Amino acid sequence: MCAIRSVKIIHDIIHRADYIFLSEFLRYIGVLVYEDILFDREIDKTSYEKKTQCSACVFIGERSLSSQNKELLAPIVDETEYADLISRLPEDTLFLYEECEKAEAGLIIKGDFFTQKTCLQAITGKILYLISQKVERDQYCFEDDLIPIFVQNNLFLHSVTMQYYSKTNDNVIQEAKDAFVAACKELEKCNTKNYTGKMRAHYMYALLWTKVKGNIACDYLEHVLYFPEDRMFEDCRKLIEDYPDFSNAKVLMGLCYEPLKKRTRDTVNAFSNALDDIEDECFAASVYYWIGKRFETDGRYPEQAKECYRRSNNRSVKFRSLFKLGIISRKEKNYGEAISFFDTILTKLQAKDTIGYTDPLELEYIQKAYLQKCITYYEGRRYDKVRENMKLAEEAQDKIKQNKFFGILYADKQETYQGLSGSRVNISQFKSLMKEAFPENTI
Repeated sequence: MCAIRSVKIIHDIIHRADYIFLSEFLRYIGVLVYEDILFDREIDKTSYEKKTQCSACVFIGERSLSSQNKELLAPIVDETEYADLISRLPEDTLFLYEECEKAEAGLIIKGDFFTQKTCLQAITGKILYLISQKVERDQYCFEDDLIPIFVQNNLFLHSVTMQYYSKTNDNVIQEAKDAFVAACKELEKCNTKNYTGKMRAHYMYALLWTKVKGNIACDYLEHVLYFPEDRMFEDCRKLIEDYPDFSNAKVLMGLCYEPLKKRTRDTVNAFSNALDDIEDECFAASVYYWIGKRFETDGRYPEQAKECYRRSNNRSVKFRSLFKLGIISRKEKNYGEAISFFDTILTKLQAKDTIGYTDPLELEYIQKAYLQKCITYYEGRRYDKVRENMKLAEEAQDKIKQNKFFGILYADKQETYQGLSGSRVNISQFKSLMKEAFPENTI
């Protein structure tokens, strides 16, 4: 088993860009990541989330609120409540920011390469110090190649951009593909003699991770896959064979099949093997979601897809599985249940949306949730509710240009990405279609 198996990262929403930076690095080296938001109520967590044990816990945010962030978070929490939440963090929590007064939003991702590398070296060292004996810690050398290659190729940003803008045949996906291919070539040039034991597992995982990401980008662009899948399968099998307790390597095998649309059974089998390790943990949520999506895309297994989305949601309540379950309920004419699923999405994203820190994918799902409520209410002949939710969908799209997260994540390119987000959900076209379907003067 790798020394760093899983890490719980808690953040306060306004520092979520740096959460993304750290979490994507950890995923790049094969570490399972559990995201927790400081303000999430314990009562709302699933039983799987409550019992999941992580190798380390990291907090990204201020120890005490600065005046600026106090004002920003006022709609969510006051200073006293914030202090109480900080006091409840686990005793061995590691703080990404040592100097709380310098904890600006996006502090790490706004830094130069040296700052980013230094940050990753420091926090990775702290995690290793917490969970490993000194003799074992000395075997790890992330700073030699893995960290510089991750930072210099801006892999964290390209990885999340692919999540936010999947299936977008656009320059942003081409740039992501180029970055992953470049990173892979740099990793292949590394002196692998430096990587032995458990460190080699992290190195081999990073190499395969860049290949998987590169091939998924090819799929989005409708290009021929850059990396031969048979060689990837062979390398991933070898990694699993050499490190049988390396849970995330088994998950990666399933993702190797992501661009191969006709290999449903192979994909499901690979992910099922991963579930042997993480079935009873919240990490299984993503795996069940991916299995459900593959069953749904295949078209022959609607009941299996529904069951996988349900199991995903039981392990960790996420807007993606909620949306899928809402669509299924609407098609089954369980309108009340469908509305409940869509409302849960909106409730889960409310805190981020209130202060303008929803990410591009969350903004998209907020709009889609309102539009699905429109369809659900239309089918249930609740025309007054259709008008109400259409207006809310339009307001949600208007928020894209006021959203703070684009500026933090994309800096001077924020308008480009705001434009992409604006085109992902065509509310005007949807409204026109609804007008044609509606009785006269009902919308």
